[in-house]
Amino acid sequence: MSGETGVSNAIVLTSRSSWQDRMAWARRSLSGAPYVVCAMFTKDYEHKAERLRASLDRANLDYALFEVPAVHRSISKNGIYDLSLSKPEFIRFAIKRFNKPVLYVDADVCFRSAPALIDAYRGDFAIFNWLASSCTDAWVPVTRQNTIAGKPPRYWQFSHSVDDWSETQLICSGCTQYWAPTLRAGALLDRWRELLWANPRAQDDHCLDVAFNFRPRDGLRFWWLPNEYARYAFWIFSDPVIDHPDFPTPVLNDFEDLPGGRAIAAQIKLDAGKPIPIPRTMILDAYSRSMIGQSLAGKGTGSYLKIEQRLFLPAGISGAQGPERR
Repeated sequence: MSGETGVSNAIVLTSRSSWQDRMAWARRSLSGAPYVVCAMFTKDYEHKAERLRASLDRANLDYALFEVPAVHRSISKNGIYDLSLSKPEFIRFAIKRFNKPVLYVDADVCFRSAPALIDAYRGDFAIFNWLASSCTDAWVPVTRQNTIAGKPPRYWQFSHSVDDWSETQLICSGCTQYWAPTLRAGALLDRWRELLWANPRAQDDHCLDVAFNFRPRDGLRFWWLPNEYARYAFWIFSDPVIDHPDFPTPVLNDFEDLPGGRAIAAQIKLDAGKPIPIPRTMILDAYSRSMIGQSLAGKGTGSYLKIEQRLFLPAGISGAQGPERR
């Protein structure tokens, strides 16, 4: 069942065989809660699941966390070809088990506050969409700098962004996803699952993009989450509600590309002029909240310009105390 043998030799279990009798590792049931937060994790992520559980308790949310023996290959290069351990199968199981909308989150996120925008949502599907976000500028620590244990790095540089725009095409980051118990949402889950079956070495986020972009939506009511609800450590200008306090692991060559692309180009406006928080060519001194100019050689020129924006920096490795605000 595990190994790098490809689909033809894989054993693919159904949700019934893998999930029917599975008990939650941690469960907090709140009467009348409009949705349930659900996550799955492997044993080596138990410490992060503990962090997630503590944050859910502080936010007073209904949740169910499940330990699994492995995850699907579309989630990790070390995953297996058991489709029941994929995200769409887990989400479908959770909807059926709890008979209410499911807010799926990755086990390595944590809640900094109650997600009030989710409480008011009554659609079918919601996720963060890079194309529909007004600003996606990602900043990462400058390499080879001295750091203090438990403190965020001082110097930061621009890393990447998606400057194109579309409200009808999806390029997602799926650490937070809302799924309602509707036929429309179920049809999208089915399309996502089909693509994972056909492309087990592709990233699950990429397969979800294709499932949304290239198939009929049949009246699907969708909403693009603000990046505060799927906030990765590189978004240092975003005050997190649902926080991914670690930098994402580089995927390098861990996954295969999908044939035919992930989106319909004709529905995307290129280089749409999204706002830029600060000039991308500068080095950011997070401690003094100032920008340092760079020469063509990449060295600091010594010119300092104060910034007005607040910063929300990942607090050390564990992220347990939340972002450091400056």
